[in-house]
Amino acid sequence: GFSTELLSPYFALRYSPSAPIGDEGFRLLIGRSVVQIGFIIISASLTGLLQSVKIARAAVTLATGLLKKAGAEATL
Repeated sequence: GFSTELLSPYFALRYSPSAPIGDEGFRLLIGRSVVQIGFIIISASLTGLLQSVKIARAAVTLATGLLKKAGAEATL
């Protein structure tokens, strides 16, 4: 899931306490975290977009159905 992806750089840091984390390591860690958060935001917004499309389609279907019904009643 997302939680493990988010935590992986911190776990990598925690499991290698002997490795000295210099500026380079810190930059790498922050870079990885930013990239992962970015991916999560992108995937979340993509799923949001997909859901909006589904909702929009449902709304259009409903609207056309109501219009057809109204039109049919108007012709009667």
